[in-house]
Amino acid sequence: MPIPTATLPHTITIEPYEGDTAEGPSYGTATTVRARVVAKRRMVRTGNGADVSASATITVRPGVTVPAESKVTHGDRTYTVLDAANGHELRGTHSWQLLCDGPRGATA
Repeated sequence: MPIPTATLPHTITIEPYEGDTAEGPSYGTATTVRARVVAKRRMVRTGNGADVSASATITVRPGVTVPAESKVTHGDRTYTVLDAANGHELRGTHSWQLLCDGPRGATA
């Protein structure tokens, strides 16, 4: 059962990372989705085993594809996705947790 809308009070814009080009990183079409943004620094272990400091955890519904290094914008703050992990319950995946670095605000 997917996470209820009432637990996703924020709106974010996701620009999926598509790879590097001669001009720098390339991003796909921006998508706006409902989310829950918790800006709290914590140590996490990414999928490749690296220990990093994530400055925000963003929860979205399952089915949203967010590769590592994607850009996520919430208000005037832009985060970089370090890793994504699915949240499980007995009936299956109910959410995705995006572990993010940043933010890079309007003044950064």
